[in-house]
Amino acid sequence: MLIMVGALGVNIRLPEVHLPWNSGGAGPDGAGKVLQWSEVEMEEGVYEYAHGGSGLPVLFLHGWGVSPRTYRESLAALASVGCRVVAPFMPGLGRAPRLASRERSFEAYADWVVRFLDAAGFTSPVVATGHSFGGGVAIQVAHDRKDLVRSAILLNPVGGPVGFSIGGPVRPMAGRHIWEWGEELGVDLLTGSSIFRVLPAVAEGVLPNLLHANVLEVLKLVNVVRRADLMAEMGGIGRSGPPVTVVWSDRDRLVPRAAVTGLAHSAGAPLVVTEGSHTWLIGDPEGFADLMLRTLVAQGMESDLIGAGIEGTGTDMGVVLLAAVEDAFGGEADLEADA
Repeated sequence: MLIMVGALGVNIRLPEVHLPWNSGGAGPDGAGKVLQWSEVEMEEGVYEYAHGGSGLPVLFLHGWGVSPRTYRESLAALASVGCRVVAPFMPGLGRAPRLASRERSFEAYADWVVRFLDAAGFTSPVVATGHSFGGGVAIQVAHDRKDLVRSAILLNPVGGPVGFSIGGPVRPMAGRHIWEWGEELGVDLLTGSSIFRVLPAVAEGVLPNLLHANVLEVLKLVNVVRRADLMAEMGGIGRSGPPVTVVWSDRDRLVPRAAVTGLAHSAGAPLVVTEGSHTWLIGDPEGFADLMLRTLVAQGMESDLIGAGIEGTGTDMGVVLLAAVEDAFGGEADLEADA
């Protein structure tokens, strides 16, 4: 898997590092050996969430129209290598109750996330991680409650207001019509070598939204995503917040590079570019765990990962990870100009 870290027009190619992965085997059955599913009662009703692993607390917030079950193999991979993962079903998606407030905004979702962590008993500061829509919520959580967030890793996040173009001039993301989102998502899902892994996982997340009559809620969230502008929040994180890293995949047709580059520059954060479409982490659980651990080491958390007693190579893996990142950021890696 190609991974480059972009900073001010320069890409740093990180060396390949094979990480041990023991999710119990590929597929839902293997993931079930690592992840548990529990429920917590909140003001709005009862919410289900996935959790598993031990070590560094990592909060994962899922994308629009799906659920944590869509990512269960990837979450299991991360929970198997020194992270304590928690991933809630977010309000209004699948069987999850809607927000109590009529407000549909990133602020309202961030407030819900904070209340969820408290209700579920996760009191230690977390690594706030989110994909797509969940990445936007993670930005808001890291901005609003810096005391609860150790760092943030934003995977193909929404929130960059500019940079969308289909065969013409760049225009604001708010100018993208709903049918254009659907068209690009369709292309995203039908391309790539992991199609047979990604399609069933995404369908499993989308179907509950149809069966449980949450279609209107899902469509309301489309407008929240279309109009998202989290540049100021990213700037605030950059000035006084936790470490933040933005991740983007090079064949993402839903969230353009210009949008995530703007977010990264607002926070003075590195932009990590990996291979794949918008749903890359669903189709490549091992690659997801690999990238997450490298990023966590780059954010200064190698001691937490080593201390977690990672199964297999343990401390050796932590040392290899740290050496890889130090080599890259120390200037010994292959440098190339941004395309």
